[in-house]
Amino acid sequence: MLKTLSVRNAKRQASQYLLYFISMIGAVALMYGFNALIFSDVAKELAEVMSQTGDNELGTMIVLFSIIIVFILGWFVGYMMNFMLRKRSQELSTYMILGIDKKQITKMFWMENGLIGLAALAIGCLLGTLIANLLEAIIVNMFGSHYSLSLIFSFKAVGLTLLYFCLIYLVGLFSSRRKLKKMQLIELLHYENRNEKMLIRNSLVGVIIFCAALLCGVAAIRLFTLPSGHISDLFWGLLLAVLCQLGLFMGLPSFLHKMLGNNEHWKFRNTHLFLYRLLTSKIGNASMALGSIAVLLTLSIACVGIGTSFYQATNKLASLQAFDISILHKGGNDNFSQYSGYVSKTAPIESSYTYSIYTGTSKIFMSIRDKALSGYFSKIGKSDSPENYLMSENRYDAYMKYSDYCALRKMLGLEKVNMDENQFIVHCMPYLKSSYKNYVSDGSTLAVAGKSLSCAGVYTDTFSQYGGYGNGQEFILVVPDNAITSCKVAYSLYVANVKGGLAKGYLNSLKDGFPSLQVLSSDIAKSDSDGYMTKLLDDDKDYIGGKYTMQSTNQSIVLILPLFYLALIVCIIGMVILAVQLLSEKDKNTFHYSMLKTLGMENSVLLHTLRKHVLLYYALPVVPAAVLGCGLVAAIAQTLFTASFNVPGIISIHALTFSTVAMTIVSFLAIYCVYGLVTYITMKRDILNMI
Repeated sequence: MLKTLSVRNAKRQASQYLLYFISMIGAVALMYGFNALIFSDVAKELAEVMSQTGDNELGTMIVLFSIIIVFILGWFVGYMMNFMLRKRSQELSTYMILGIDKKQITKMFWMENGLIGLAALAIGCLLGTLIANLLEAIIVNMFGSHYSLSLIFSFKAVGLTLLYFCLIYLVGLFSSRRKLKKMQLIELLHYENRNEKMLIRNSLVGVIIFCAALLCGVAAIRLFTLPSGHISDLFWGLLLAVLCQLGLFMGLPSFLHKMLGNNEHWKFRNTHLFLYRLLTSKIGNASMALGSIAVLLTLSIACVGIGTSFYQATNKLASLQAFDISILHKGGNDNFSQYSGYVSKTAPIESSYTYSIYTGTSKIFMSIRDKALSGYFSKIGKSDSPENYLMSENRYDAYMKYSDYCALRKMLGLEKVNMDENQFIVHCMPYLKSSYKNYVSDGSTLAVAGKSLSCAGVYTDTFSQYGGYGNGQEFILVVPDNAITSCKVAYSLYVANVKGGLAKGYLNSLKDGFPSLQVLSSDIAKSDSDGYMTKLLDDDKDYIGGKYTMQSTNQSIVLILPLFYLALIVCIIGMVILAVQLLSEKDKNTFHYSMLKTLGMENSVLLHTLRKHVLLYYALPVVPAAVLGCGLVAAIAQTLFTASFNVPGIISIHALTFSTVAMTIVSFLAIYCVYGLVTYITMKRDILNMI
């Protein structure tokens, strides 16, 4: 009989708490999707690309984040079970009065929630196959490659998901079992009507706590925006942000009563009194729950923002590379035929070119670069030397033939630049433009091959100059072809741009096809005999570089998806608790709105009041979460963007930070509004059906 009763109750609970059931399905689908990513071919190919540039940590990071999520979801399941226990306390106490043993009731409660969990697990794993394909497509798209859909079910991912799921439910069931086991009949009978303990009974104390919470919030924002960017500032800012959100909801009822409770002109207008009583009653009964939800939402916004910041930085670093593929040979080499032949046959090449970068003994333009970079370091408060960000191969001024320059501009779709035999061109990154223009504006010339050349112009189009091993390190001097004879070759390059994108795993196949090829790391370097840094770790190797290599070897990739993973889970948990808190009071809300109907309120006005009710309820936790979350995201994004670029790689860090905060809050609010809309539609249906 108990088994039949458990199945019936499980069906009823799944329908009553449909939002919770759907959210658990979504959480399981995300877990399966990320677990499947660990065992996917895409992750293996990424590991192979990164194997020479540092340890591949994508799988490790996903597992670490999953462990955090297991404990968070375990707490969430325990919270929801306790919530269901509260709402069903009279039903369960009736079973106890009828003589059913408490152990059997506990077992039945376990079975009911276990059945709901198993249903969520089965549906979530099936849905997770789509999530896994979506994640693979995102990673492949980040590398500019093509991806074809393949719905493959991973049994390893199922096993790992099942392990996590069992741990989640063990944490949740243990806490609810202990609570149910300790409860006496009289406690269980009145458990539903027991409100959260009033932590503050004195209204004056409540107002003081509310004001103190606001001050904590202001202090947190201030700490987040300090230019020092110290970790201790972020830590204290986070602590103050948590105290702010908990304190706001503890003191909000007293503050509202002080400000609005005695304002008869405001209180008796339209439906103000009705909404005021509903919201203050809810806040008073669930202040800690609402404060905790606000903290969860802040954490979600922070994770989305940090993930977006890493994604923006990775994309911006890749965009500084003008060519999709480049192969570098140290010293002179006009014959890249073995590579170019293979690439032209296996990739949709749009254009390609082979050329050399030259160097001499002059450091005039390099010293101007060092001076400009020192000024930038002073501006951002960074105590470092420009020489620490100078590659050994670029320690002297770098040169390029004019014919090569024209060919590369044509390849990139740039207008041709004219100069005569007695002129030179400076092509540099934007942050150096004013420094070089000031230098050449007073008639300064370039001495090369016994000639004195005047400047024909300074250009700043994207030209693969960030990080060295492209067209100079942040600048290149373009000179007449006959003037290059006095210079020696620093390195030679084969560059190519492709149509549409590369096939999945192309870089691995290119590297595997030629033992002499090695991926040029974006993060790993060594010191040479003169103390300069070099990324050419082996002299007898050639190096694959370019836009796709910059993306695939950037170590921040291992954090982007796991951060979004954690953000989605935390966001779902916070929103479900918020929605269930309101939807579970169906009878109470229906009674209140039926009173308005009895008093003669039209349905259109009643629904308008309901919309304001849901809007205000959802605004309560999201307003402080959005303000504090945006402050935290702005602080972290500013620090991350400054640290991601060794030299000023973007024109405005402030503009990129603003766009990151805007993208974060828009994407978060889009999900938040979906839950708010579902809550409104559900309440509207319930109320209209009852009245």
